[in-house]
Amino acid sequence: MKAEDNLVDTWLKESVKREMLFRVGAWSTFTFLVFYISFKDPSFALKNYAFPFIHKELDKLNFVWAFLLYPVLLAFFFKDIKHSKPSKWGGNTFLSNAGMIVKKLTGELLLWVSGISVSLFLVFLTTLPALLISESNTSPRDYVLSLYSIFCIGLLTFISLKTYYRLRIDKPFIFNWVTSHTKIKIIYAMMFIASLALLK
Repeated sequence: MKAEDNLVDTWLKESVKREMLFRVGAWSTFTFLVFYISFKDPSFALKNYAFPFIHKELDKLNFVWAFLLYPVLLAFFFKDIKHSKPSKWGGNTFLSNAGMIVKKLTGELLLWVSGISVSLFLVFLTTLPALLISESNTSPRDYVLSLYSIFCIGLLTFISLKTYYRLRIDKPFIFNWVTSHTKIKIIYAMMFIASLALLK
């Protein structure tokens, strides 16, 4: 059965940036709501809330990023290769449909990772400074490490969102610079090999 059409979905589909801003806004709102509800609990302790959440979400991200690089590369390969040889890789061909499935699944994975990253970044940003200020034995090194942690998770969030944006827009990734069908295959093969070496 077909899903109902509504004004919000139609409005969001007009722009990838608009869709992403809506999602980031929703993720941020949910994160702050959970934090607020937890904060209202008389037994709430900031340290007991922040650290378990951070460890749990970081474990998820470490698990996903261990293999997410491969579907991302494969999705961008399908995105570029159809422009170099549309008769085989574009249109309604088997390879084109396979590419669309890979891109859709990869996009959903990237959204999941982005949602976790946004929530984690907000928790880092709001709880770490408060915890450091409340502790009496905090050293300058603790502040530096906290800033570094916030920067790293912020960078990861940016990379996740930027990758999703590049995958979703109706524009090739490297085809604007490399138009040769063979060279595109070679470049992606080299990136796959490099990623295998990096993740060993």
